[in-house]
Amino acid sequence: MKNKRLFSIILIFLLIISTSFLGTKVFGLLFQVDAYTKLRVFSEIINNIKDYYVDEKNPVNLIDIAINGMLKELDPHSVILPPEKSQDMDERFQGFGGIGIWFSIVDQKITITDVFKNGPCDKLGLMRGDQIVAINGESAIGINEEETAKKLKGIPGTSVNVLAERPGWEEAKKFTIVRESIEPESIYYIFMLTDEIGYIGMDKFSRTTVEELEKALKTLEDKNMKKLVLDLRANPGGYLPISVGVADKFLPGGKKIVYTKGRTRDSQREFFSTDKNTHPFLPMIVLIDERSASASEIVSGALQDWDRALVIGATSFGKALVQTPFKLRDQSRLLLTTAKYYTPSGRLIQKSYEGKTREQYYIDSVKDLDEVKLDSLTFRTSGGRIVYGGGGITPDIIIERALPFDSTSYEIFRDLNTYYSRLGLYGFGFMFANAYAEEHKELRDDKDYFIKYFRVNDEIIEEYKSSLRRKG
Repeated sequence: MKNKRLFSIILIFLLIISTSFLGTKVFGLLFQVDAYTKLRVFSEIINNIKDYYVDEKNPVNLIDIAINGMLKELDPHSVILPPEKSQDMDERFQGFGGIGIWFSIVDQKITITDVFKNGPCDKLGLMRGDQIVAINGESAIGINEEETAKKLKGIPGTSVNVLAERPGWEEAKKFTIVRESIEPESIYYIFMLTDEIGYIGMDKFSRTTVEELEKALKTLEDKNMKKLVLDLRANPGGYLPISVGVADKFLPGGKKIVYTKGRTRDSQREFFSTDKNTHPFLPMIVLIDERSASASEIVSGALQDWDRALVIGATSFGKALVQTPFKLRDQSRLLLTTAKYYTPSGRLIQKSYEGKTREQYYIDSVKDLDEVKLDSLTFRTSGGRIVYGGGGITPDIIIERALPFDSTSYEIFRDLNTYYSRLGLYGFGFMFANAYAEEHKELRDDKDYFIKYFRVNDEIIEEYKSSLRRKG
């Protein structure tokens, strides 16, 4: 009786999943004899494992494993996000109730790595490098990032008490922070590199990015900007319509920005530029690297194809798959690839994932693909220049990496990458820079002075090395 009940639950569960994943057409196919038989076989296997396997196994966990195995047969970007990860994605791109900071755990302390302008912490004078050592009267030393987020986030209008330390303070100070609705900023730097060259650094494509970009461009144009550098390095992307809005700022009306193709009618779409809010066609450079993906590649590819910008850096990640999010009954989320996107010249810049594990697929993103120029992947820009598809956006000017990637250098690269990742993970570079800025306040407090005069020299490098040695 228990087996029959479990079979019924599993069958209903699988039918619900199948309709959510693949639509009504596949739902119909499930009632064909072969599919129905396979579902019964699957249920029998689950029941036999539950009743007779040598070690006790949770049937729900086995179903999750089966679902993930099915998704691995599709592509590396079709995945299930558990409820907490699904919420994190919403917060990263849409906003949340919080105190207006990004943070990392450094030396077991919550360390503020960025402060949202005009957010709750910014209004109270908290800064990058400050460390939170207590929350609501309880020690926060040794706390992990997940628990920190739970304690600091909350309903807008509620408050949280924190105790914060800062180099130069004789003792920690108490702050009562009223949470607000936080919109994650996507543009992190706006300034003039020279008297004529403006710089905009963008680290994601979120709900507010187009509005942020409009303000940034107007700010620089008011400073007499004659040329622009748009930095999309390490930008993993975001919403496709937002990338269209960003590219639209730099193109005349009527230019195709991107188009998508998939199996369903809804997945066949074309996106064109408009004359709305188009800015002057100033000379422009777009910076990319191997961590620039998705929406970053749509923008850089469109501007490259229309000869609107010179692209400089390293070949981008190579993600041209469009994921559609489906919220599931258990509050998890399916990110399912429903289309592929193409640049205006017809380039599919998705790198190959056939026959690769997810791990190998991501490892390949750091390989030196800049010299891979296959004739079958050759395209031309509107002005006749040759560009390439099939493996990311290849820059017009390639900046050689310090360590070219090949089969013999992988072990060295992996070890170096692990070392530098640990430096970043434990915040050594951040804390050194923060301490240096505290000692040289003219650099910290005057952005123009910093840009004009600060240079990393051998003396600073030796200071940094010494700080690492002191930490073992």
